[in-house]
Amino acid sequence: MIPYDIIILSSLYLFTKNNEIMDSLSLAETILAILFTIIAGCLIYISLQITRIKRRNRYYKPRYIILVRHGQSEGNVDVKKYASVGDPNISLTELGRKQANDAGKKLKEFLGNTPVFCYYSPYRRSKQTAELLLPHLETKFKKEDVRLREREFAGSFQRDVVSRADEMKYSRFFWRPDGGESLADVYDRVTLFMENLWRDFKGHPDMHDSATVLISHGLTIRLFAMRWLHWTTDTFELTKNPDNCDNLILELQPPDEYGNSYYQLTNESLSIVGLHGRGELKESTKELWGLKEEFKLAQMRKSTTISARFRPRSTSFSGANSTHLSTQNSLLGQTRGNKLNSSVSSLRFDV
Repeated sequence: MIPYDIIILSSLYLFTKNNEIMDSLSLAETILAILFTIIAGCLIYISLQITRIKRRNRYYKPRYIILVRHGQSEGNVDVKKYASVGDPNISLTELGRKQANDAGKKLKEFLGNTPVFCYYSPYRRSKQTAELLLPHLETKFKKEDVRLREREFAGSFQRDVVSRADEMKYSRFFWRPDGGESLADVYDRVTLFMENLWRDFKGHPDMHDSATVLISHGLTIRLFAMRWLHWTTDTFELTKNPDNCDNLILELQPPDEYGNSYYQLTNESLSIVGLHGRGELKESTKELWGLKEEFKLAQMRKSTTISARFRPRSTSFSGANSTHLSTQNSLLGQTRGNKLNSSVSSLRFDV
């Protein structure tokens, strides 16, 4: 960038400190010098505004996003706890506490001194997991977020067995128990959480090259991965819950040929949720990683069907067929798992 500040400072020095030169200038030369100084000042102002705009649109992305399921809970051992204690109040077992402590040590080996920013579910078992896990890490920030809670099956004590007889016939993803939540409901609140997460990426420079750790529940973190990678409902239904204190790691990848960075689940993480090496995925690989040809096609369409601007605070929908699709995240920043099908021309992706 042209050093406009040096130019204007030199000009000011010339015309305020050297009286002999100023006295020797003709009227025309003086006018030209003043115009030159004004132009230099305008260029500095424009340069500062461009810098502010770049900073305002910058995201300080972490190197890793790590999704951790809580340790073994009393409810995992005795389902009657859901009726007597209540889902939010279920604690870790002794084994669960050991799992959380061991998970912290394991993550420390993986992350080293990488700064950690943590968000966790308010349910007791998740809070206890965070209390045992985080002291092992270089934790800079931790925050409870209610949107990371477990799926609600009854909205109260689960004293009656929930009938799920029609769940598969209706739709596993959209079926909702009486007084509870469907998977789509949890997906929606996870999406709302992501919007706050991206605002944090924008407002906290310390999050650059750090690790963001989410401590939550098996179903919730699977739905987070689904939303982040834009899996279809069919792909989601191939997944399984991680074991207690297992973690899924989304790793930031180098920019692709279009200059866009993106996150990708590690192979170990794919194995944990049951996706790695599955024969059923031969025809749906694009839903996990993305096909280069399709992204090239998307890039060519940017001028007509895809917005070339990244608007992190906007959410665009294109009718009922695009339910749950938010433009909070960039197309290539997170959609190595997005299937660009024939409906791509009816959707607005922000790149």
